[in-house]
Amino acid sequence: MNAAGVELTALSINDPGLEWFGADGPAVAKIANDFIAGIVRRHPQRFFGLCVLPLQDVRASLVELDRCVKQLGMKGILLYTNIALTRIIMSGMLDEFPKLKLVCPHLGGTLPSIIGRLDHQTQVLKRGPKNLKCAPSEYLRRVWLDVVSPQPLAMKFGYDFMGADRLLFSSDHPWVEPKLIRDTLESLNLPPADLEKIFTTNAQKLFRL
Repeated sequence: MNAAGVELTALSINDPGLEWFGADGPAVAKIANDFIAGIVRRHPQRFFGLCVLPLQDVRASLVELDRCVKQLGMKGILLYTNIALTRIIMSGMLDEFPKLKLVCPHLGGTLPSIIGRLDHQTQVLKRGPKNLKCAPSEYLRRVWLDVVSPQPLAMKFGYDFMGADRLLFSSDHPWVEPKLIRDTLESLNLPPADLEKIFTTNAQKLFRL
């Protein structure tokens, strides 16, 4: 973090998701969330936590979420890719919960590249869900994307598609070194005000830091 100029980092556990643990999911969630919270307590100026929930058990998830927010001070929930962002958009969830704040990693994966197909299918061919109030691309532009990609063209596309207000610096460390993502982002020669948003102020606003 020091070498890459990162002052504060969001911490979460990695795979596997808690659904792999079946009925033990709630107990594993508590262990994992307590572990993250312990690190944050020891280093509150460097880390904040994201919790994981045993989504196979709705009641237990609500109880654990309440504990993580009120007792552990968690700033968000980590969802795994089996809860695909496309499903969330197409389900109408963002109409039902318009204040829900979502971050999709790795510049949204393939979704920004194929969102035009979803728009065409729903808006022109009238296929898929009938209850959406907006085109899928409009919902996608309400989401935040992290900029984890070593490919400048991918970052530039994300910037052009989403704008600076919806991008967040991240690294996916330890899998990707923070310096690689920082250097790639800086290679785009974006306006300094936009870089400040991506590196700092967007995350401060989103996570209320």
